[in-house]
Amino acid sequence: MISLMKDILFLLVIFGTNTINTITGFAGTLLAMPASILLIGIDEAKTILNIITLMTGVIMAFQNRQWINRKEFIRIIIFMFTSMILGIKLYEILPLKLMLTGYGVLILCISLKGLFIKKKFKVYNLFMSLILIAAGIIHGIFLSGGSLLVVYASSKFNDKKEFRATLAPVWIILSSFMLVDHMNKGFITKNMIILFVISIIPVIFGTVWGNYLHDKIDQSLFMKFTYSLLGISGLLILF
Repeated sequence: MISLMKDILFLLVIFGTNTINTITGFAGTLLAMPASILLIGIDEAKTILNIITLMTGVIMAFQNRQWINRKEFIRIIIFMFTSMILGIKLYEILPLKLMLTGYGVLILCISLKGLFIKKKFKVYNLFMSLILIAAGIIHGIFLSGGSLLVVYASSKFNDKKEFRATLAPVWIILSSFMLVDHMNKGFITKNMIILFVISIIPVIFGTVWGNYLHDKIDQSLFMKFTYSLLGISGLLILF
């Protein structure tokens, strides 16, 4: 009974975070991961959310393929793919409590930055490269490198279509590699496949609902709400 309730709550998390991700353009996995870890476990959460990311990435890449910036796409993949492999290795050797503490602190920092720091700072290429490396490492550990990749992409892309189109194939390649890694480690079980198939429903409904709400709500107020949710997620992971 408890397991069933956790699965239902997980599906509600998937619906809510996909709604938010559709409205804001980011934060879907970052919001979903902390609650999913608490509900179904870290390996299960990483595996299912990775497949969902792969599925949505394929759809986005196909719909927006004409706006892909190939030069930036190659640069992002080179940095993030190599550092993601390092993140996967770190996940295998570092204590879980230490990783969760670091993850919670990272989420809190992103939340506080979004809520209280609006000023844009001048950034340099070396710093941007370090951002990509850090994004890859975090993605390898917690599948949440998108939060830092958005920092990089925001400084490189002025056009929203180019922004979304270029990041979509990045998630396809990274998620495909992660999927193979999860399969080799035996993370994909019969129960997990069933839960993933069911989760496709809230993914679709969340996306449709998010598109409907996109032009009907105050974006500034909703961004504050999103960053506040991130802060709560970070606190849940820490405490």
